[in-house]
Amino acid sequence: MEYASIAEIYTAADTVREATRAFADTITAEESEVLAEGETWTLRSIFEHLSLVDDQILWVVDKLVAKARRAAAADGGEKQPPAISDKFGATLNEFASSKLVAPDRVQPTGEIPIPDSVIRLEDSFCGLIALRERIENADLSQHTIPHPYLGELTAPEWMVIRNGHEMRHLDQAQKMLEKIRSK
Repeated sequence: MEYASIAEIYTAADTVREATRAFADTITAEESEVLAEGETWTLRSIFEHLSLVDDQILWVVDKLVAKARRAAAADGGEKQPPAISDKFGATLNEFASSKLVAPDRVQPTGEIPIPDSVIRLEDSFCGLIALRERIENADLSQHTIPHPYLGELTAPEWMVIRNGHEMRHLDQAQKMLEKIRSK
């Protein structure tokens, strides 16, 4: 998906988060602990992983916005359009259907109940919302932090990754729940 503005990235984030919340409410505690056939994570693990990744992305976006604000204060630079490069879009398409191994820092333990992970997801999302004005008023095009698989990314690119990551795992979790319930 292409984004022409930060507002569009936030709208997509809100849409996927609402779908995640609604889906989480349909999963029983028993279902959350079942390891579906052919899977390596339980539903509980997926939600925990989502919350860990969201925390990391919030931290990254906050750091990048702070860098951009410091640079603007130093040089009086003007705000630029959202920093999403053509290269990012191409790279993202390459990885869209790939199954990647999560880095250790976002590997789930499988011990956190889904409602607790959803609360953590909500907390990080509120943090991202709190950054919105600063994000919209900063030149984010010159500052990056590397992603383990996608290379150097700007804050808006990290936000797009966050949306896609959650959508991908939501789809995965929905298919897992179908497997669990079909037994």
